[in-house]
Amino acid sequence: QTVPGRIVEGCHEFAHKFENKDPKDELEADLNGLSIYLGLGYPRYEAIETYSTVFYANATDDNLRRFQHIEKFIKDFDYL
Repeated sequence: QTVPGRIVEGCHEFAHKFENKDPKDELEADLNGLSIYLGLGYPRYEAIETYSTVFYANATDDNLRRFQHIEKFIKDFDYL
């Protein structure tokens, strides 16, 4: 795995404890973690690649739904 891939995973885990209103909410941690990751200027492609790899290994309806939200969030993310 790449360094940015590890960073996006770390941001997701950080968000569970320090950013989420509900620490157990996976989608909230995805989006909060991505806000941190993308805000630091890491590449969008690496985030999509990391999440797609993780979800491919555990393909469920919930993960597909999460990935759709993640893709849209990354596409729409504005640095300003």
